[in-house]
Amino acid sequence: MSSELKPIIIYGLLLSGNVQKVLIALNIFQLKYEFREVPRQLIGPQSYESGHIKSKEFLQLNPRGFIPIIIDPNNLTDESPSSEGLVLWDTATILTYLAYNYKKEYYPVDKVLIISKINYWLAFTANEIQNSVTKLRQSKLFQWDISPLTQPIVIELSLKTLSILNSQLSDIHSKGKRWLVGDNPTIADIVVFPYIAWIEQSELSLNDYPDMKQWINDFSSIPNYVTLPGL
Repeated sequence: MSSELKPIIIYGLLLSGNVQKVLIALNIFQLKYEFREVPRQLIGPQSYESGHIKSKEFLQLNPRGFIPIIIDPNNLTDESPSSEGLVLWDTATILTYLAYNYKKEYYPVDKVLIISKINYWLAFTANEIQNSVTKLRQSKLFQWDISPLTQPIVIELSLKTLSILNSQLSDIHSKGKRWLVGDNPTIADIVVFPYIAWIEQSELSLNDYPDMKQWINDFSSIPNYVTLPGL
């Protein structure tokens, strides 16, 4: 990492799994950053769209109004809504951008098969994990309204999601490998990690998923990985 790089700005809340994914990447990639915590009063309502930011300031940065948001002062563009640098939102977009620009082995665009498999896990996280494990944590830990879903439905979906992930990891481990894609960690591991590492906050047990537990331990040993609040 060049010592001349300016700190990347990230807006978010520490207890947000999507924000933690970006912070984990910034630490592993050894990128300096400035964390700007979003005031809790700007987050709400606690509904199916939990985490939505309603203030005009943030809607100018991200019209969708969700965290995380990053501003990269090392990439200035006239098209950016901020004079501080390039503005990006959406967790998968941010992670692919950071990896491509600062840690290419985590998103090796010259390896089509690897990229295709990474993209599978990005989709798995945005769909299966987001609509099961994530919702269950929001409901159990924060008592958020997850309607039109219900807790019994989300528990069933979570168990299915965890079973799929553990089965995939069991197959990976049986081949003597450790990571979701290829022989080294990638953003696939980063994007899946936080909400899976948090499943016991949703009253589910990691002991029921030995291969997942092994993968979590392996992830925690990645150089420059820093344990964040809640993990």
